Amino acid sequence: MTDYSPGQTPTFWDPNPSAMTYRFGLGCTTHASLTDPPLVAIGMNPTYADEHASDKTGKRISQAER
Repeated sequence: MTDYSPGQTPTFWDPNPSAMTYRFGLGCTTHASLTDPPLVAIGMNPTYADEHASDKTGKRISQAER
């Protein structure tokens, strides 16, 4: 587990409050707009990221989005 990069902290998660057994969505839409939509990634592997800390998968997606 690692800290989120500045500006990458999630602004939404579903379910809210988060559940330890499953998650349908986790992301940041702070900079999204009609002309610059957010990157949407579908992951099939288990992740340990939550609204407080990221993991390797989240970090790779965040880097790809830049």
